[in-house]
Amino acid sequence: MPRIIPRILTGVLLSALVLVAHGQVFVTNTYSPFSVGEFSPSGTLVNATLLNGTNSSLGLNPYGIAVSGSTLFVANYGLGTVGEYTTSGGLINSTLVTGLANPTGIAVSGSTLYVVSNITASVTAYTVSGNSATPLAGFTTISGLGNSLGIAVSGNNLYVSNYADSFGNTPNTGSISVYDAMTGATLNLNAVSGLDAPVGLAASGTTVYAAMNWGQSVGAYTISGSNLTNGNNAFITTGYGNGAYGVALGSSGLYVLTQNSYGGGTIGLYNPTTGVGGIIDSSYLSYPVGIAAINAVAVPEPATWSTIAGALGLLVVGLRRRQR
Repeated sequence: MPRIIPRILTGVLLSALVLVAHGQVFVTNTYSPFSVGEFSPSGTLVNATLLNGTNSSLGLNPYGIAVSGSTLFVANYGLGTVGEYTTSGGLINSTLVTGLANPTGIAVSGSTLYVVSNITASVTAYTVSGNSATPLAGFTTISGLGNSLGIAVSGNNLYVSNYADSFGNTPNTGSISVYDAMTGATLNLNAVSGLDAPVGLAASGTTVYAAMNWGQSVGAYTISGSNLTNGNNAFITTGYGNGAYGVALGSSGLYVLTQNSYGGGTIGLYNPTTGVGGIIDSSYLSYPVGIAAINAVAVPEPATWSTIAGALGLLVVGLRRRQR
């Protein structure tokens, strides 16, 4: 086999990996232009209106957002829907899930999508296949929540933030509840309590992060079974007048989204272990509430695996011929 062939095949392998290496950060803006904006991992604006509610199927009041591979899921608070899009802004299904009562937080794990509906104080779960979604088999709708807004999943644990008391106006009465991600069964109703208006949540294998609006901070809590321990309600402070609304774990660290009283906001990037970091962007944000990030890991998509397998096969055959 000519030497040029292995080089070409190596290039194919590297290209296949690079093509699926992502690192975007996405933010929902709940006021004009009612959009999903896209940013680079370092905070550079890529597209202020990747999805635009005024002239696309996104609709008004986009709220929670989640990402899985090359797919974006966006909850629309006003329409009561969850739409499905590509990370490049393409439409898959604007009504993937319908009939929701003011959906706020959403989370995705594999092919399972979880949605918090604020008005009905409930969490529903769906199995997503292509451009359709069906109720998750064996999952019982979680009900009786307390003014819940955020949700995150890690392993078999589903975490839900309860903003405040039943009236939603008393400081330091928020909490995080833990449920079984497969069945919806309650595991720990008050894993953490006394929080100051938690909104968005993010979870890694070891830690749950909570963005607190009134607290103007991000709390960090260690996962221990169905418990959350070693709590630090001020792991990150976002500064006076900048209520924390969203958190997301990305390849570069922990992203924190804030909203101020004037409708603007900031995106911050912090070390998820130490909390050290700062603001990386404060532009093109209009009453932002949701944030999602893609880990920049070269994990091939199914179609790419076929390309890689074929290239590897040819490379092996070629090397065997050269050894004869």
